[in-house]
Amino acid sequence: MPDQQTPELYYDHGYALTAVARAYLRVRNSDWLPAIRQGAEWALKQPPSQNINYLSALAKGLTYAYLATGDQRFLDRALILHLDYILPGIGQNGEALDTHNSKLEYHAFIVSGLIALTQGLPEKSPYLASINRTLSAMLDNMAQRSLQSETSTDATWPGNVLIAWHELASIRKLTAFEQKALNSTLELIRSRVQHIDEMHDAFKLRKLLSIDFPIGFFVPKSTSCQADE
Repeated sequence: MPDQQTPELYYDHGYALTAVARAYLRVRNSDWLPAIRQGAEWALKQPPSQNINYLSALAKGLTYAYLATGDQRFLDRALILHLDYILPGIGQNGEALDTHNSKLEYHAFIVSGLIALTQGLPEKSPYLASINRTLSAMLDNMAQRSLQSETSTDATWPGNVLIAWHELASIRKLTAFEQKALNSTLELIRSRVQHIDEMHDAFKLRKLLSIDFPIGFFVPKSTSCQADE
């Protein structure tokens, strides 16, 4: 792709790198480490993009590459991308300052990147408190908006938001309000099963399946995370 379009790859690359690194952290297959390192090295060389959800995806991949390899350069770059480019684009109410990234689907990407970063930073990091404050504001914003939002049948925000909630639940217990938002989002996704069953357009069917099916149409209700009172 031409150089000016390279940022379009940041999301795809960041999430592919995240997937391989997280798989490594589960099974510790050392054969995957060269690919993780190679993917992270590519990410280190990329110039910042003005689109903060692209940068967030790239930073998420770098953070997980650090967790897999222990290479401090990867975490340092993820932190710089947040401090210098991503966090300045977030307002006090926890919503992106530009209209594109304030959309709920992109908001969830940024939340996911912050959740990953908090797992990589040491407890004594001087940046952790401010990052957690921003994350808290973004989570509250995401919960309120996802409970209020209506969506068309091909909207992508429910899947992205559900992923963010499950990532959060992997590091701490959800609050009752967060759990309510997660459950509401999951029910919205389940409600779309009939629509997919009735879809005959091949392109639209593929799009619907890629958005919803991998993230748990048929997740049993008993798997919902336990909330704080």
